[in-house]
Amino acid sequence: MVRIGITWVFTCLVLIVPSLKAQQDQAQREAGRARSNRFLFDQSGESRDFVQKYYQGLLLERKGAKAPSVAGAEEETLLGQLRPSGALEGPVNPSQYVVGPFDGISINLWSEMPLSFNTSVTPEGTVIIPTVGEIRVAGRSLKEVKEIVAREVRKKYTKGEVSTTLVFPRSFVVKVAGVVNRPGAYVVSAVDRVDKAIYLANPLSVGQPEQTNPLKIIEKEKPPSPWPTEEVRKEREPSLRNIKLYRANGDSIEVDLIRFFATGDAAHNPYLQDGDMIVVPSLNLEANAISIQGAVKIPGRFEYRLGDSLSLMFKIANGPQAIADLENTEVVRFKPDGRTFERMVVDARKVLDGVTDLALQPADRVFVRSKRSLREEFNVIVAGEVRQPGAYAITRDSTKLSEIIAWAGGFTPEAAIPECKVFRPTATDDPAAQNPDYERLTEMRLSKMDRQEREYFNYEATIKRGFVSVDFKRLFLEGDRSADVILKGGDFIVVPARSKTVYVYGQVANPGYLTYMPGSDYRYYIQRAGGYSEAADEGNVSLIKAGTKKWVKAGEERVEEGDAIFVSRHSEPDRERDFAYYFELARDIISVGTTAATIYFLIHQANK
Repeated sequence: MVRIGITWVFTCLVLIVPSLKAQQDQAQREAGRARSNRFLFDQSGESRDFVQKYYQGLLLERKGAKAPSVAGAEEETLLGQLRPSGALEGPVNPSQYVVGPFDGISINLWSEMPLSFNTSVTPEGTVIIPTVGEIRVAGRSLKEVKEIVAREVRKKYTKGEVSTTLVFPRSFVVKVAGVVNRPGAYVVSAVDRVDKAIYLANPLSVGQPEQTNPLKIIEKEKPPSPWPTEEVRKEREPSLRNIKLYRANGDSIEVDLIRFFATGDAAHNPYLQDGDMIVVPSLNLEANAISIQGAVKIPGRFEYRLGDSLSLMFKIANGPQAIADLENTEVVRFKPDGRTFERMVVDARKVLDGVTDLALQPADRVFVRSKRSLREEFNVIVAGEVRQPGAYAITRDSTKLSEIIAWAGGFTPEAAIPECKVFRPTATDDPAAQNPDYERLTEMRLSKMDRQEREYFNYEATIKRGFVSVDFKRLFLEGDRSADVILKGGDFIVVPARSKTVYVYGQVANPGYLTYMPGSDYRYYIQRAGGYSEAADEGNVSLIKAGTKKWVKAGEERVEEGDAIFVSRHSEPDRERDFAYYFELARDIISVGTTAATIYFLIHQANK
């Protein structure tokens, strides 16, 4: 009975211990699967709104602009702000400029006795001319004012030419409301447009923390139940295409800054007038957007506005690229059910030439394909010990390594030909593949490797590089043309200089570089390195060949320039074993002993 009990205990140990270890390994694997992988799921949609961000950047490019607000200003401070502005975008157009209070006017009579009157428009909107009288000019264009003043002056002075000149434009106050960082009233001039006032309401003040997008508004909202005491931060961006400009006379004007920046049409960014009110709505790209992708200079999506067309979309995208296949431009449009869509192929060349156009609808998507160029550029670079290093053009899938070396003038006398390398970069559009661990784990996923094989695989994967397998020594020194390889675009050929040394390390007294001596064997270099140490295994010396890094037993091949000599140490296995090794060894011994005892017990029982 005692023998049976011992056998039963040993059997349980053998069966239970591996089971517990398997459960632990399974738990670790489950934890690894539950952990998020930032390389596989780190994706962003920022590039979709590149058009919107591009035109927001244009709006903010006003380095010299300041933002004087009149909120709470004293009367003297306000009058000081209402000074003429010296920054003009060009000559004032008399037909477009609207005269108002505080405009500086110069009136000249060119006759035998010339007269000159320098005045300004009164707050009541009139011009007072001595000996002539008071003339109402506010709200009229500068062209009309010139005609009215000339007519009134000639009533007093019948001879001579009358000229009326705008000396300096007036300053006044406009209000900006809506999705801006600092809504309120701002001082502008009569030669400023709507975009100036919007910029003033979104200042880049010195000392403020830099924002990723200065136009982004972060608001605090009162959250609904069940969180009545917490604040909710909501980000909003301003619309650039659906801005409203309200005049003092009740007129309403649509402002489209993206169209103005893209086309230069001033009608979409009008001049400001006294009493203007600008309302900037919130951007809504999710429900009211169109997009253009592919071979255009600025791809992305942006706000839709009634009246948008394909020709305007190309202007907003800064036009097509040279490789664009305009004849097969594709427009994708949702059908009325909102789920399915239709494809339309349009010849965009006719659209750009003004022959035809296509009206767009909300959620339309335009795809401009690229033509596959037959003149793709393929280059390689040669660096190091060649007579003419640099970049060289190659023919795709045709040019060989020997041709490039010949074009580079051949090797210099200092070239270490056996140590030359060809590097080939890996081209991929998968961002996860740029992480070396991703490729390693992908290659290992379906394998049946045990722990020792995995450890070795990880070691090899760590030192893995984009080498092209080529033996320079066999190709260029031994003349074996079968070793030649065809190069690809982007290959990098490195020709290092001769080291003229042999490196000795391991169990020697003084490891390091030693001067190469032709014809000397490995013993010579070990002696020069101070000889073997006490722990050296003199029968286990390896020669590591330069270039190929191949390990051979010392004495089997000749020592050459650039080679390395490694002297191993006596192995001490008992000191290098860890607990896992002894545990597995004990388990194996117990297993064998238990099996033998069980067999002996069965045989003994059978013989009774």
